[in-house]
Amino acid sequence: MSLQAHMQRLQSLKSELERDHTDILEAAATTMLRKIKRRITHEGKNSENADMGSYSTTPITVAQKQFVNKGSFKAGGKTGRGKKTMYLPSGYRQLKQIQGLEAGKVNASYSGHTTDSYVVVKTGKRVFLGMNNKTASRKRRYIEEKYGPVYLASKDEYLAYKKEVNNGLKQLTLKKLLGHV
Repeated sequence: MSLQAHMQRLQSLKSELERDHTDILEAAATTMLRKIKRRITHEGKNSENADMGSYSTTPITVAQKQFVNKGSFKAGGKTGRGKKTMYLPSGYRQLKQIQGLEAGKVNASYSGHTTDSYVVVKTGKRVFLGMNNKTASRKRRYIEEKYGPVYLASKDEYLAYKKEVNNGLKQLTLKKLLGHV
């Protein structure tokens, strides 16, 4: 290959990288986000891979509107302001158990709203992870104040992200410079 042909391929690669690098970043970020959500909701671990703990067993009284599974509510106990409530002697853990939700370990998931609101955002040449509404953002702050960093990538998740980005850039480079993958 002549020097001029090689220079043209490099220029073409530069243009393609400028145009397509955010697609590579977005794909890797989507994979990383899936891993983060799995770690939180299935493993009950924070970003440092430590267990987030167990749910409170301090007795509570809850209204039906606090249930995600309304059919699990059985009025009993105290009433307040004209609303019937349900007394749960085993606290928040019991609230989750009677609705068939994971209650053995903290998984930062009750209705799924916060987890569903954690998304990949692509703006221009930037790609990042974040909450897409204020309610979920407030819940995230509360969860992280209580359990430490949760929604950040763990070291392993970040390393896998970097590896996926590097592989994507490598494949694009080989395809452009050598004409194959």
